[in-house]
Amino acid sequence: MPSYDEMYEQLKQKQEEQNKSRFNLFMSGLDKSLCKDLDDIYASGDMTRYKNAVNNMKSKGIKIFRNSTGKHKIKFN
Repeated sequence: MPSYDEMYEQLKQKQEEQNKSRFNLFMSGLDKSLCKDLDDIYASGDMTRYKNAVNNMKSKGIKIFRNSTGKHKIKFN
């Protein structure tokens, strides 16, 4: 039978894996949501609103990429 210290380390490792999985799920949802918002604003043709949204995201350290069809991708620094 493993010692208490070994069991505790295993528990910490499992908790860390669960936390990382939850964080990744949250971030992928945030990524999709931000990209959809940018896509929708760009498609609306309201360039003032679009530029404000882009500048707001860039001020938070997010890199924004747009392809020729107006679809966006973002990258967190």
